[in-house]
Amino acid sequence: YRNMVIPRVEYAVTPAVALRLDLPYVTYDPGDGGERVSGQGDLLARIAWRAVQREGSALILVTEVFFDTADDPRLGQGKTVVAPLVYAAIDVPKHDSVFFPNVQHYFSVAGDENRPDVNFTVLKPNLLTRWPNKVYTFLEPQFTIDWERDAKVGLTVELEVGKILSRNIAAWARPGIGVINKYELPQVYNWNLEVGMRYIF
Repeated sequence: YRNMVIPRVEYAVTPAVALRLDLPYVTYDPGDGGERVSGQGDLLARIAWRAVQREGSALILVTEVFFDTADDPRLGQGKTVVAPLVYAAIDVPKHDSVFFPNVQHYFSVAGDENRPDVNFTVLKPNLLTRWPNKVYTFLEPQFTIDWERDAKVGLTVELEVGKILSRNIAAWARPGIGVINKYELPQVYNWNLEVGMRYIF
């Protein structure tokens, strides 16, 4: 299993451009008496640009780079990975929701030659719904196509439940489960649980 604590900083440079940095602290335990190891994981840098803004919809273009900064090979990919992403935000006012269809492709550009290359595509038809009392849900099915493994397709499903606690603070929990090829693809876990808090300056 893998535990991760992820400090994250997001900053809006302009109303249309945002930056983000993640630097996870990872604990990895292989089980069966294997050595447990902890330390810094791979640094994520992200830039997002809202390329199109219309009433009720927007189109966002993103580039993410995962740098090979892990303290131990077991705590990261062992590769520098570039992951361009494009997604839309489409209001569904009848259900007080926003639909976020997105596609992202991950590919390695450098790193340990002994580690497998990264080359896969992710499709996510995400749905955010607002509920009474400042509660929201975020449904995230993730279809993964791994081109390094004969284009096998995997599926995970996560459901985030969150609450706006104050003007600046939100908290959430996000369980997830692997549905398809969870024993065949590294991107498809058996189960997952995230909890978090967000402070908005």
